[in-house]
Amino acid sequence: MSAVEVTAGLIIENIVEGLYFVDVDRRIHFWNKGAELITGFSAAEVLGRSCSDNVLVHVDSNGKELCAHCCPIEDVLHKDGNSTSASVYLHHKNGHRVPVNIRVSKIRDASGAVLGAAELFWPATGSSFDKAYIDELKNAALIDPLTEVLNRRGLDLELISTVEESRRHDIPFGVIFSDIDNFKGINDNYGHDFGDKVLQMVARTLGSNIRSYDHLGRWGGEEFLILARHVNADELKSLAIQLKTLVARSFILVDGEPLSVTLTIGTAHSSAHDSINSMMKQADLNLLKGKNSGKNCVIS
Repeated sequence: MSAVEVTAGLIIENIVEGLYFVDVDRRIHFWNKGAELITGFSAAEVLGRSCSDNVLVHVDSNGKELCAHCCPIEDVLHKDGNSTSASVYLHHKNGHRVPVNIRVSKIRDASGAVLGAAELFWPATGSSFDKAYIDELKNAALIDPLTEVLNRRGLDLELISTVEESRRHDIPFGVIFSDIDNFKGINDNYGHDFGDKVLQMVARTLGSNIRSYDHLGRWGGEEFLILARHVNADELKSLAIQLKTLVARSFILVDGEPLSVTLTIGTAHSSAHDSINSMMKQADLNLLKGKNSGKNCVIS
């Protein structure tokens, strides 16, 4: 092997983007270090498997599973085009959903026969804190140690800041108040350690899929609060519905079977309230209405 070939191989293996190759049956034959870092899955865990076999299991923004329908790799393998791109949500090894951009390219041999397809993927812009910022917030006692999102104190400070910003500059905002459905049953049936994993999965899905200027925190127990800035009432509801959908499409494997949870969500928007206390009471009331109407819903 030439020095150029060695260098090319090392570049492909070590690029920060995820890259994997599948054959015409969509079995994974190559999985680089970038793919390991983004997904949490090592090469040893995925080689020889299909990405739909509880590995990436891409879904779209509506929660539709793409591996069974509208799979970008399937489209490239069996249609005339040589490449396609999309924005999807992959399943991380820890259970949560990560927004990524993907580009799939058809791979042919020298004679033109199709060998398979390569998918390059990288995280879409998200709001996840970097480690240094998390450490800074921990030192200020503003982070929930289990989920690594803002704690109640951190959220209170952000609420104060957001209200002041809204008053000075007339910037609309809203709150999304969510509660994990039937969480007591999770703890009772699987134990509190597993319940902690569910809390982390939900927090990571929410944190990965809000915008960079929104704030997520653990309000208490299995309740999470999102402070969404620069949104009107319709945008607030759309964001809440998308987050509810992505949490429902997240899962943790239990004895090889996926276990998912759902959220009930209540929202409130600043345009309908003259104080943050009024907004919080309305979001809490809407959450209670959702619980009483069957759960797994968004009430605005």
